[in-house]
Amino acid sequence: MRTKAARLLSALLLWATPGAAQTATTAMPRIRALDTKATVAIQTGIRRSPTFKALVEELERSDVVVYVYTTPYLSEYVSGGLSFVGVSATTRFLKIALDLDLTPDQTVYILAHELQHALEFARAPHVRTQDAFDAFYRHIDIGGALEHTFETAAAQLMGQRVRRELRAEPGTISDPRR
Repeated sequence: MRTKAARLLSALLLWATPGAAQTATTAMPRIRALDTKATVAIQTGIRRSPTFKALVEELERSDVVVYVYTTPYLSEYVSGGLSFVGVSATTRFLKIALDLDLTPDQTVYILAHELQHALEFARAPHVRTQDAFDAFYRHIDIGGALEHTFETAAAQLMGQRVRRELRAEPGTISDPRR
């Protein structure tokens, strides 16, 4: 497992390193989708939720890069999760995993919840290691989450606010689990 994580980190850091063709005018986004469903969720959130858009804009001004992907391999009790990936001299890297089976609207508001966690991390520039990441979330954790997971009131409120905005937006995609 450690070797697989190391390979993923190496691949992500290599992919995140600007190439010679990249210029200052074509900066890479801080929130990077790794699959189509994640891309659609980010675009939909920005388009349909002012709160989601503001969250993305603040993260874009940070030193954090967040990779977002969907997976069928999350616990049945978890819809999304944030993980520490690593650091470079100037950038800190996170990843967000989202449950592949979520509806489109659920994917957006669960992503908003996880991006709020990423913003909490972005606002703590001293957090640069896995141990510091874990200690940081233990410190701001409100409890009630599953073992080996953390939760914050701000992330809960973010997900709820974006969910309300998606419901109010004309043309909302139906969400049978609401």
